[in-house]
Amino acid sequence: MLEIAILPNCPWYNQVLKSLNNLNYTHTVKTVINAGVFAQIQALSGIRSFPRLFIDGNFMGGYDELTSLHSSSELEALRRTKILLDA
Repeated sequence: MLEIAILPNCPWYNQVLKSLNNLNYTHTVKTVINAGVFAQIQALSGIRSFPRLFIDGNFMGGYDELTSLHSSSELEALRRTKILLDA
């Protein structure tokens, strides 16, 4: 499963969402609405920047890593192995 953690009004989230929708990937969004959720996400990723991309609970990075995974065809390989499901 692909999950994105975002801050409210994050401009990079819009870019990630547009990319995922264009690629037809299903995903869930977790909005950081308080310090507790922020701490939970930070514990999973170890970084403070957003958006954060997780695949099957594993931190993959942010927008730059998403575009890198896509351009190197790794994102499509994940789709073929059924880690990511089409919408």
